[in-house]
Amino acid sequence: MKGLLILMAAGLFVACNNEQDNINNSEPSVIDTTATIYKRTPSENGYMIYRANCASCHSMGSKKIVGPGLQGITNRVPQPYDSWLKKYIRNNTAMLKSGDRYAKKIFVAYDSIVMPKYDSVLNDLQITDLIAFLANPPKRPIQY
Repeated sequence: MKGLLILMAAGLFVACNNEQDNINNSEPSVIDTTATIYKRTPSENGYMIYRANCASCHSMGSKKIVGPGLQGITNRVPQPYDSWLKKYIRNNTAMLKSGDRYAKKIFVAYDSIVMPKYDSVLNDLQITDLIAFLANPPKRPIQY
């Protein structure tokens, strides 16, 4: 019994000593799963966001589903496209109310259907990643 206690104490000492080594080496104790494990680019993250939030209403080609196809969207919207798209994705209704002409043009052209607001669904980084994907969609489908 005494030998077992000594063995357990030695094991605890080694484990604690190894943990101290990790702290001294400045290794992170929490893993950022989105960046560290998957190592996705902003465009790849944007693709995942597109699939989860946009694909049911928007194609990545020119085909209309509910809303316009998104092929070439960064060339069609007012410039700078990233600023305009961020505002529109966050709250297109507010843009309509503010009198934005291009927002009004889209609204009328697509049967006055209001796109959902994503200001409480997507954070700024997610919207930026989505726009990165829209600006540079891959030539081949992304495989996960």
